[in-house]
Amino acid sequence: METKRPFRGCDCRFTNVMTFASHISRKHRRAEDSVLDYLVLDKSITTESLPEPSQSYSEAAGEHDDETEVPLAVDETLFLQNLTLFYLKLQSKLLLPASTIQTIINDFQSAHELGLSHSLNVLSEKLKKLGIPQSTISSIIDELNREDLLTLYNRGRLSTDAKRKAAFKECFNYVHPVPLLLGTNENDKECFAQYVPIHETLVTLFKNESLREQYTMTRLQPSTDAVYQDLHYNA
Repeated sequence: METKRPFRGCDCRFTNVMTFASHISRKHRRAEDSVLDYLVLDKSITTESLPEPSQSYSEAAGEHDDETEVPLAVDETLFLQNLTLFYLKLQSKLLLPASTIQTIINDFQSAHELGLSHSLNVLSEKLKKLGIPQSTISSIIDELNREDLLTLYNRGRLSTDAKRKAAFKECFNYVHPVPLLLGTNENDKECFAQYVPIHETLVTLFKNESLREQYTMTRLQPSTDAVYQDLHYNA
């Protein structure tokens, strides 16, 4: 028996549970879509629509091959901001040294390039079997290599500690910590403390339009008693 309209507003039809489950996982992940009760599910869903126990997964999965996944368009600026934010988190939240962050980036990039090389090689072989000229295949592979965003930024704008710090300041309202030399330890190694400059922090905070609005609101009725007030900022 065929299962149809499993969710309101969905016109897909299914003949087995594997196709149905795959569709739910890919198209109805949101909490409001996943509530499988009689208020959401169509009355046509019955146990008769389940596949026979002997039906293999490959048979079930093959029935939704015609459902084409639309590739997600990735904004390059958003990608850069997210990657930069990740590196900033390693430095400022997890307090990893710059040398450790550099090692993570280099090793992960190497692994990524190996995986990418494998994928492009598979693609090249597939295109050859389709009769695509070698010159066209080479052009496609070169284009994909040039457009690989992770490699583009890890080998370029985020390749060194100095470049990453410049990117932090460019992408975010970021105030760099200032190192303060404490002296040397018993191994004659320099030891540092770090502090965030208060003046630069306040200047950066007031670049935020929402904070400026809240600051203005607290002074609409100035006090004549010289009373100090706190400014509560809800991020």
